[in-house]
Amino acid sequence: MSQVQCAVENRIAFESEHELWQSIRDDTRRRLARATSIGFLYLLAALAVGAYLILAVREYGTDAIYFDGWYPKPIQFDWLTQIAWAYGVIAIVATFAYILVMLFIFDRLPSTLCRVVAATPWIGSTIRIVATGELCQSVFRSILDSKSYSDALQQASHEVHNRCLRDWSALSAARIDAGHSLANVMRVSPFQDPPLSAIAALTTYSQSQQESLRIWYQATTECHRLAQSRLDRATTALSVTCLLVSVFLASFAMFLTALFTRFVLGGLTS
Repeated sequence: MSQVQCAVENRIAFESEHELWQSIRDDTRRRLARATSIGFLYLLAALAVGAYLILAVREYGTDAIYFDGWYPKPIQFDWLTQIAWAYGVIAIVATFAYILVMLFIFDRLPSTLCRVVAATPWIGSTIRIVATGELCQSVFRSILDSKSYSDALQQASHEVHNRCLRDWSALSAARIDAGHSLANVMRVSPFQDPPLSAIAALTTYSQSQQESLRIWYQATTECHRLAQSRLDRATTALSVTCLLVSVFLASFAMFLTALFTRFVLGGLTS
């Protein structure tokens, strides 16, 4: 009777926190996507302004000349055009990277690309822990329904949105059915963040359902706590980095135009 009562209490506790965990994940993805989008717009604006200034002074200096003795010679400004093209290439690369990051944030990347983008600082670590929290919550719910670890991981392969963890969950369910231990399966997960590492060290087949519930509940709670802390660091780092890069690119273009105006148009033309 006590086991039934404990299970009921665990289910009530889970249902009360299910929406909280889901809202934390949704809010993390939303805020991270917003910070990434704002940083990307800052970068594009700086590149557009910089390229415009460089091409504008390049156009004004088309007929600029200097005198070599008594002979006028045109001033070559091909390097300005090359810099403007470099700004365009940076914009294309930034756009491609932005699309990849946004697809990664909302779990739309295939498994191979997902592993690559997951290694990026700030964004990768934040989304990894969010996906890990979703996996832990799915397994916790399955254990609450008295399912085996094989069935729990198979269920997670349908519920988890991250493609890396979905593929790994399906493969892990088959490995457990084949006789592998849960600890060994957890050690080869694609995301080796602290909660999964702790589960790999603590879980065994001999554990009771209550002990398993406690471990997976704590792992789920820790994942969502880490998601919030990593989100704060990621948004701050993204904002500062994108702002500094944007200021540098725009300032560099302004420096080139000022240098052109002072030393070329002001002193070398006639």
